[in-house]
This record gives sequence, C-alpha cells and structure tokens, in this order.
Amino acid sequence: MIKPWFILWSLGTLALPVGAVEHLRLPPWREIVLELAPALIIKAEVQKTSAGEAQSKLLRRPGTLPPAVPELFHLLVDTRLKWFLATKTWLGELWIRPDLTALQRTRLKSGKKRNYKIYRYAREGVYRIRQKPRHPDE
Repeated sequence: MIKPWFILWSLGTLALPVGAVEHLRLPPWREIVLELAPALIIKAEVQKTSAGEAQSKLLRRPGTLPPAVPELFHLLVDTRLKWFLATKTWLGELWIRPDLTALQRTRLKSGKKRNYKIYRYAREGVYRIRQKPRHPDE
C-alpha cells in the first residue's frame, strides 16, 4: 500500500527541477487523483495562500518558523483505503514556503486506530501534538 507520506514526498520531488530551488512555483496542476477502485483513492490538492491567512492556522509556539514570505503553499492529501470490512482514511495537510521550508504538517487518521498528529517545525527541533479519542465512538 502507498503511504500518504510517500505521496507528499513524491509530489514535491517530482515537481522540482534538478539543482537548488530558491523559489518554487505552483505546478501546472492544482489537483491530482490516484484511484485504484474500489480499494484505494488518493487525492492531492495544492493551493497558494497568503501568509496572513496561514498564520491563523499555524500552531503558535516559541521559536517556530514564521511564514516570512507573502505567499505560502498549502498541500492537502486525502487517502481512503477500503479493504474487505475495514475502511481507513488519512487526511494530511502541509504548509511550506516557496523555498520548500516546511512550517507545519498535520495528519488525521480514522479507522480502528484513529488519531490526530500535528508537527510544527521550529528553528531547533519540532513541536509534536498527538491526540486519540477517549471513546471508540468519538
């Protein structure tokens, strides 16, 4: 099975020219879908957004990397797996600067082992928040 992190890595890697990247441009596509029906569906969408809009959605902690540029990229990845009686969904979100500096990544996982993780990158390390529902029906 293709993992969501591999899709995020592939989208960034495949869209880059060879050599150093000083300023990433939006790819010609805004949305890409990989569908191996009915078992697997992966949908990725990339958007350009203002730093002001992103600031309200980024976790605030001491030493975290600021947007520092007027525009950022926001990548959303929706992965759905249906296998026999089990259904799993991973929703991923990545905020990056045009120079490919990652600011924040989130993941919401549903299914039997559902949880939520957020990674907010700082100058020296990363803040990580993990949450699991208290009850299976949450």
